Amino acid sequence: MKHAALARKLQLSEHRADGTELTLKEMKVSIVIPCYNEKATIEKIVEAVRSAAISSRKIIIVDDCSQDGTRAVLEEKVSQMVDRRRTNL
Repeated sequence: MKHAALARKLQLSEHRADGTELTLKEMKVSIVIPCYNEKATIEKIVEAVRSAAISSRKIIIVDDCSQDGTRAVLEEKVSQMVDRRRTNL
């Protein structure tokens, strides 16, 4: 599945206190992206998540001791695009 298609497939349904449904743009969403050896794809994945029609979101990336240079990509390119990045040691 392409990353943009994945972002569009997010089907979330929440309601206000009065019972009316919140739109995706009104919801607060935390997105956790675990990664392991994703040097070639992590930047595209984060861009796809950021392009989703969610106005209030927190993006958290967890790097599980990648050995392919993922950490360098996260530090050099992706860190400005996310709210938090964690590396498991």
